[in-house]
Amino acid sequence: MMPGTEARLDVWRKGGTRQIEVKVGQFSDEKVASNDQPEAAKGRLGVVVRPLNAEEKRRAEVDNGVVVENVAGAAAKAGIKTGDIVLSVNGETITSTEQLRNIVTKAEKRIAVLVDRGNSRIFIPVDLG
Repeated sequence: MMPGTEARLDVWRKGGTRQIEVKVGQFSDEKVASNDQPEAAKGRLGVVVRPLNAEEKRRAEVDNGVVVENVAGAAAKAGIKTGDIVLSVNGETITSTEQLRNIVTKAEKRIAVLVDRGNSRIFIPVDLG
């Protein structure tokens, strides 16, 4: 599919079919983070996250997730941005910062991160190295 294309897809998941709407976009080459953020760079993924507050959950229309406050390293290279809400990693819903840390610690070399960015939800593959 080309950028700007929209489609409806039937997806089979957990024993049932669900229809999703897909809009193909294109990433810009803008700089998403610098390497002068030592706290984020310490971790394998390269993010500093915090739990969502009630207002953020309401605005994003989500029940779970953590918000990215700082990004560097593998996450920055993959395109994760400050303000993204991490909803799941490798299909597992994220409910806390500790859970995210545990999943990343146990992961091998690549993970799929589902983020909510504005009004879009996108999967971002991240090479952990």
